[in-house]
Amino acid sequence: MFEILNLKIENKLINYLNSRFGIDKAIFNNYSFFKNGKKVFILSKQNKIDILKILNLENLETIGLELFANYKEYLLSSLAFTMFDSKTICENYIILNREQTKKYFRSEKILFEDISLKNKKILSYGNIVGIYNNKIIGILEYTKNKEFISNNIIRNLDVK
Repeated sequence: MFEILNLKIENKLINYLNSRFGIDKAIFNNYSFFKNGKKVFILSKQNKIDILKILNLENLETIGLELFANYKEYLLSSLAFTMFDSKTICENYIILNREQTKKYFRSEKILFEDISLKNKKILSYGNIVGIYNNKIIGILEYTKNKEFISNNIIRNLDVK
């Protein structure tokens, strides 16, 4: 069942996104945060809808955009940032070429050494943002051994 996310958790998640990706915290002033189990969704405050009526719908499966597949583990949804301009991401991103983007969508590993230094700004392993043609295409996983990058779509399917 959907509910409004409490402010303490919302601020914790916003701080994580700011520290991990350099996203300006003010961007999230325009969004309402909701949770359903471990998943967190955001919805633009510009939508003139009665949130409380919607939250009480029995068969509601989604509201807005899923941001976290599991907020307790900071596991981002694979499409978490696709609604944002790529310029909002300041760190922990890679810019993929056409072939690498195809690999991403086929859930194939992309060798880290195949990505030019000028096309990446990665500070640590974990979630990173994939960008192609100045558009955010999704969230990728930079492995601990730092040899390859892969999409996190399959990993998110395991989240309960």
